[in-house]
Amino acid sequence: MAPRSSSARTPTTLEVGPPERILWLTDLSSHAAACHDAVRWFATLATSTGGEPAEVIVAHAMGADSHEDRGRRASRRADADAHLAALAGDLESVGIASRAVVAEGQPEEIARELARTETVDLVVCGRTGVSGLDKVLLGSTARRLVRELRCPVLVVHNRPFAAPRRILCPVDPTDSSTARASASGVRVGTTLALLAHAELLFLAVALSSGFVPEDRRVVARNLDARVDGLLAALPPPRRGDLRESRQVVLAESVSAGVIEAARHADLVVIGSSGRRGLARLVLGSVAEDLVERCPTHTLVVH
Repeated sequence: MAPRSSSARTPTTLEVGPPERILWLTDLSSHAAACHDAVRWFATLATSTGGEPAEVIVAHAMGADSHEDRGRRASRRADADAHLAALAGDLESVGIASRAVVAEGQPEEIARELARTETVDLVVCGRTGVSGLDKVLLGSTARRLVRELRCPVLVVHNRPFAAPRRILCPVDPTDSSTARASASGVRVGTTLALLAHAELLFLAVALSSGFVPEDRRVVARNLDARVDGLLAALPPPRRGDLRESRQVVLAESVSAGVIEAARHADLVVIGSSGRRGLARLVLGSVAEDLVERCPTHTLVVH
């Protein structure tokens, strides 16, 4: 299948529909294989509404090693080329336009460059990787990817990926600077729940830490007001098809509350401001913690 042109194209926001171009960043390890089903599912989301599958760029970063001789590096490059060609070929066999890219540099550098030049709508990566030179997606690298990239990043857990039946969407119920980030997560979570015919659980965390614990009833009222306002902006047919529920949990931190609730979900969709130091539901704290500690797959959106 012919690849789509990157020129004269704007990214497709997941808030309104499926991705058109996906970057799959792989470290070639057995752990990275868990991304395969996630990539296929997101790439074929558009077909449920009569659209075309997304194009997938399968990429691998070849990090530098001063102790590696030329022969060994050439062999490793050949192995990477063959591995990525096989991954791309597998996607092509089910009608998903794909191409392989093996590039020199660190994973986050390659991801930033490809996300920009290829107008990528979604980056998919594994949460853990192999040890040694070609480790790609250990927690520190995954943290940098979700912190630095402007496009959504799906961090795939080691457990198998399947079409989600229950999506968890954490919401910041406060009137704070994180409201916009939280709203992005709600809109993307709603879009995915409708496309997957999945249940969507909106979650807020009442903090038990501090001198006076937060009142769960107040948090619940704020959660309802925030979610009702966001859902009211959706077209009526979409609102009518949405299966959603709401929950407030008491925990010492927002991260702890979300992680506990995520044990009963297939996918977590979290909005992020991409900055540090803000209160409650922000990438510098909660989303980055989820990347490393969440027991299921996590989609971070900005």
